[in-house]
Amino acid sequence: MGYSCYENSFTIFFLFMIFRKINSADIYENLLNIKQITLEVTDACNLKCKYCGYGDMYFGYDNREAKYMSFHQVRLLLEYLFIIWEKDRPDSKIPKTYISFYGGEPLLNMNLIMAVVQYIEHQTISRDFVFSMTTNAVLLDRYMDYLVAHDFHLLISLDGDKAAQSHRLDTSGRNSFDIVYKNIAI
Repeated sequence: MGYSCYENSFTIFFLFMIFRKINSADIYENLLNIKQITLEVTDACNLKCKYCGYGDMYFGYDNREAKYMSFHQVRLLLEYLFIIWEKDRPDSKIPKTYISFYGGEPLLNMNLIMAVVQYIEHQTISRDFVFSMTTNAVLLDRYMDYLVAHDFHLLISLDGDKAAQSHRLDTSGRNSFDIVYKNIAI
């Protein structure tokens, strides 16, 4: 049985990585040209999905403790990257970097998200930033105007119709479909 092009490419890449040593110059180059930064802004969630990877059906994961990332933590990372981006030229003339917000449910830490967006928008770095978020959309109606004003790209988790969504329950045990559908149909 033969291998597909994908399998051959993967094998070559895997062998290359086995024999190639990553050094500090490689890391610096990747930070200079970074395409995406994903921030887990909270591990808290406003749903209790039956099949959640952090729920009752699974084990061996870090406990969800409703922790919230602070602006100080994000600012330290961004200040470090800004130093690199000001010092050297990236591969492209005006690079694009996605700043992605993830959770739990990131909209539960909207104050942090707004602080990060404001901080980035007040920088003079020659770089395009695109904001994105993965959300369950339950709180989307509260923040839609802000997200639109800052051109957020959204990835909304929805399991399909109301019956399929029946495993995505709010904290009171109710199906979240109606609220999510109302929020994304605006």
